[in-house]
Amino acid sequence: MSRDLPIANGSLLVTFDRQYQLRDIYYPRVGQENHTSGEPCRFGIWVEGRFTWLDDPAWSRNLVYMADTLVTNVTLRHPDLLVSLTFNDAVDLGRDVLMRRVRVLNEGPETEVRLFFHFDWHIYGTEVGDTVMYYPAVKGLVAYKGQRCFAACGQVGDRIGLDGYACGKKDVGGAQGTWRDAEDGELGNNPIEQGSVDMTLALKLGRISQGQAATAYQWLIAARNLTDLQTVADVITLRGPEAFLERTRSYWTAWVNKEERGFADLSPQIADLYRRSLLVVRTQIDSGGAVLAANDTDIIKFARDTYSYMWPRDAALAVHAMDQAGYVDIPRRFFELSARIVTKEGYFRHKYTPAGDPGSSWHPWVDATGKPQYPIQEDETGLVLFALWQHYDHHRDFEFFKAYYRPLIILVGDFLASYIDPLTGLPQPSYDLWEERRGVMSFTVATVWAGLQAAANFAALYGETALADRYRGVAEGIKQGTRRFLFDTEANRFLRRIDWYYQVSQDIANVPGNPWFICTMWYGQWLVAQARTLDDLARARDILEWVAGAALASGVLSEQLDPYSKAQLSVSPLTWSHATVVSLVHEYVRKRAALTGTGTGTPAPAPRV
Repeated sequence: MSRDLPIANGSLLVTFDRQYQLRDIYYPRVGQENHTSGEPCRFGIWVEGRFTWLDDPAWSRNLVYMADTLVTNVTLRHPDLLVSLTFNDAVDLGRDVLMRRVRVLNEGPETEVRLFFHFDWHIYGTEVGDTVMYYPAVKGLVAYKGQRCFAACGQVGDRIGLDGYACGKKDVGGAQGTWRDAEDGELGNNPIEQGSVDMTLALKLGRISQGQAATAYQWLIAARNLTDLQTVADVITLRGPEAFLERTRSYWTAWVNKEERGFADLSPQIADLYRRSLLVVRTQIDSGGAVLAANDTDIIKFARDTYSYMWPRDAALAVHAMDQAGYVDIPRRFFELSARIVTKEGYFRHKYTPAGDPGSSWHPWVDATGKPQYPIQEDETGLVLFALWQHYDHHRDFEFFKAYYRPLIILVGDFLASYIDPLTGLPQPSYDLWEERRGVMSFTVATVWAGLQAAANFAALYGETALADRYRGVAEGIKQGTRRFLFDTEANRFLRRIDWYYQVSQDIANVPGNPWFICTMWYGQWLVAQARTLDDLARARDILEWVAGAALASGVLSEQLDPYSKAQLSVSPLTWSHATVVSLVHEYVRKRAALTGTGTGTPAPAPRV
């Protein structure tokens, strides 16, 4: 199930699924240590003796964000209960707190309403050895294990505290969890439990007259110890929960609109998707510099692993998009991380954890005969250099790169220049970007060429002419080898191949594969690059309209689509999909400015919706 609503601040990432169930709590790194293991944390409501959870199909749901923010604006209505709910959720910009506001509107006769918030804990990714308890110091429930502590608190009116709680076992001796205890509208107030545990809290809104509304706040604090937990709880008590929602809303509105952006003749829907893509990409970036591919734990069912890793390729293209959008600090932190994790040989590994450690991999260190080989996708190494030069070319921050010239740029450039087949002039075999096979791939060849050109540009910048000439010479050999060995003259195109991952149809003649957002937008980027007239450019605009139309209501994009139903498939959101939206929009606007003679690439802003 897709993660329709991710919200984060660089150290705490929280996601909600399509039913608006809280599913993932990552802390203290984005994408690492999922303290729920993707299990649903339920929300329930009791109305005058009738109870329902959010997974009840009778609920109508509209899962969106407030415009230009990372604050949700979710509306829910249940016809039998005669109530409608509006949720606003945010991860605070400065403190590791999930803040939630729920407004309940009574559409029927006067009635009593109670709210129940449930948390299914797997602290450090396992349910073994967790503790849940009522903790008077924060007037709420606390879950902890080792150096990970979480406090769930609430407020109704001016009173901070809970109207009931339950701490209990789950999945042990037939126990399903404390959420079952909530279904009669009351909780047993068991104050502590250990092992495989969960917890549920109650907030009572009292009686609400017809046509009137009542509001409650519920927040979850993440910290490394009980002392820090209580410090944050005291700050929330002092300032009030509303202040944290408002400052976070204001911050993200300012962040996403930091530049005076123009969208030429692109529709307001594309402009909205552009801004939403910037925000979604930001949720997938750890404060330590790692750019995660995706954080949707449901993918575990496919391969018993996740996308919560940094592939240097995806990350490099994502920070390039952020550079195009005018953000400096995010790319810098990625490049600083890259300098720490590059191997002494000068290449990047398959993938990395958010902390920068080598991630899981299926790439062997020897071939079928036992001969040693590099277990890499070489495009990932080339694209880091490409992104480095694009960053410099955009911002001209010469001082920043000085420390990384030899230990990163030249180290990687030398590897790319040496890992070449002397017979073809092409890069030696490595694994392809789709992670299907080892060989010499057109995409990889292009990225190695781009990386060598970047290395040559830096060498020339530092006055090392001979080194620059060496890199450019190898790059020219790659270009000639590509024309000779990778271009199909009969088909009039470069060789490529078809992907099988998540493939829905075997009817290759009519459905050659699932539509991928990134691949479709690559074609759009080619159209932009080739455009000689505005009519040529219009085809790229049509692709952007198609992408905007295929996005979820929240603006989230997955990896791919079902070719028949157009339902989103695989992980969602995929950082790369959103980054490609940003890049394609920038390239489109710049090319249109060139074709119309405005020259700036920043025409007057399009109307906002």
